[in-house]
Amino acid sequence: MNKILLSLGTIALVATVGIGGTVAYFSDVETSSQNTFAAGTLDLGLDNASNLSSVGSITQTWSTTNWAPGETQSGTLYVHNAGSVAAAHAKVAFNYGDVTGAGPASTVHNPGSSNLGAMIQASTVTWGTGADLVHVADIEGQYLSNIKAHGAYTLPSGVNPTAEKPLNIVWTFDTSADNNCQNRTVDVTATVTLTQD
Repeated sequence: MNKILLSLGTIALVATVGIGGTVAYFSDVETSSQNTFAAGTLDLGLDNASNLSSVGSITQTWSTTNWAPGETQSGTLYVHNAGSVAAAHAKVAFNYGDVTGAGPASTVHNPGSSNLGAMIQASTVTWGTGADLVHVADIEGQYLSNIKAHGAYTLPSGVNPTAEKPLNIVWTFDTSADNNCQNRTVDVTATVTLTQD
């Protein structure tokens, strides 16, 4: 009986090996090629008028002569993203060097300061247009000397690719400016930064 069982086991083993040796499976191989990772661009441009193709820097967005206390000077700096990647954040900073002209500047709004920036106020500051227009509360109402000391301000939103947003500022020459402010000039630089995140 053991011989019969051993013989049946041997036959089953040989049959299994024989069947396994004759089994075939279909196969096919394909490739995914030309996979390209292309970086986009973030390209800031500034302009004094709406211009969707502007790139680079601009001069004299806000400029006046023979300014008297109580008068205002407004201007709009158009911030354009000529790139293909959205700028999630926009920042602006204002800086200036020495005040030129004779006599010390009044220091009513910035004790200890000797620059005309203490008499120039950003009375109205807006960012965007239409339904997207917002007041920039951090800057609005501040005097230029304080704005300079603060450093960069984050604007309420960024700029989409191939789009622009206007930064409009109305500057006011304070009515408390005295004769020490006569014939004085301050040269201000606004620096805008766009960042993707």
